[in-house]
Amino acid sequence: MNEALLFGLITFAFVSAITPGPNNLMLMSSVMLFGVRRTLPHMVGIQVGFSILMAAAVLGLGELLKIVPEARLVVKLAGSLWLFWLGARFLKEAFRQHVTQSNLPVKKASRPFFLYEAALFQIINPKALIMALSSAGLYVGIADDIYHRTIIIVVTFILVGLPCSITWMLLGHTLNRWLGEASHGRVVNIIMALLIFGLVVMILLN
Repeated sequence: MNEALLFGLITFAFVSAITPGPNNLMLMSSVMLFGVRRTLPHMVGIQVGFSILMAAAVLGLGELLKIVPEARLVVKLAGSLWLFWLGARFLKEAFRQHVTQSNLPVKKASRPFFLYEAALFQIINPKALIMALSSAGLYVGIADDIYHRTIIIVVTFILVGLPCSITWMLLGHTLNRWLGEASHGRVVNIIMALLIFGLVVMILLN
């Protein structure tokens, strides 16, 4: 094992996992809207889905995308459309809460992600795809055996990514307490919608 490359991989994994992105923003908002316990399947789904995506990238997904470069564009557009739809849902929920705040309480239509939904989302998550393909290309020399290399990279991202996800969940929990139960729902939904729309613009311009 190349120890210098391993240190570089850990650093890359941390910077990639801790910075804002669709997964982190959705985890934070999910905790604020539904609580930590109901968001745990979402967090586990992210780790499962990204691990599978990373393993696929190391084992040859990157080469396949070189042969079919149009696939990158499809992933970018599909991910952007999905994120735009998600942002529109947050905005719609915010206005629904505004309209009904003086009426009797209504049952929420929204719910946290199921584990399999969070896992499948990684396929069209542009940031996750870039992270996986970059790691597969940059750290080829970390181990000669491709299966050994796959295990090292996948386990590294799990060990580094899990605390980063928990950090964003704790941030959501802290913001939830700071904003207060009475008003946080509408504020969170509007902020999340704006952040997600901003992510869509950044992805499309990249």
